[in-house]
Amino acid sequence: VAIACKLSTSLMYLHSVNWLHKAIRSDNVVFYWDGSRPNLEQPILAGFEYARHGAHDISERPDPNPTWDIYRWPSIQGEAPAAVRSRKTFDIYSLGLVLMEILFWKPLATLLELPDLSTVTLLQSKGIRDHLLGESECLDNVLDIGGKKYHGVVRRCLEGYFNDEAGHSGLGIKVDDNESDVYTSILLQERYVEHVVQELKGIQV
Repeated sequence: VAIACKLSTSLMYLHSVNWLHKAIRSDNVVFYWDGSRPNLEQPILAGFEYARHGAHDISERPDPNPTWDIYRWPSIQGEAPAAVRSRKTFDIYSLGLVLMEILFWKPLATLLELPDLSTVTLLQSKGIRDHLLGESECLDNVLDIGGKKYHGVVRRCLEGYFNDEAGHSGLGIKVDDNESDVYTSILLQERYVEHVVQELKGIQV
């Protein structure tokens, strides 16, 4: 839980200054080496080569890669149109996948039963979010192993947006909301702190 708390807090600080990471995945989480072993209490969120300020209209997009695409929001996978801008909710979605990896201490590809990522099609990777929020047993297993709070955090991260029809609570904003709008940005940050950062800090182990 300590790793999950630290990473969620790191993203909170990044988003608080209106920066996007755009490449959150487990191989961009590093640890200090304490001489004989890694210090798992102090994770560091790395991999900022694609990070940008949220106000920038144009920025470098990560190269299409199935190994990375499985961590990305569906609409920005593959050769996504340049008009599809990254958002804070997309970072939060990626964090939710990493939180699953932390809980099970297994790579996402293993959890998704994808032994050879080189064979994963774009259609498959774009369907991961719907799969996890639908028929997959992964979230049920998160509830069984991580408990109600951890499950709630992961689910909200994966949902991202409020969608009454789908039964998604998300983080209080809708998919059509402009995340560059000051009010929307503040609301998203408040909900993220409340439903992700504070919930993780409140987990007793």
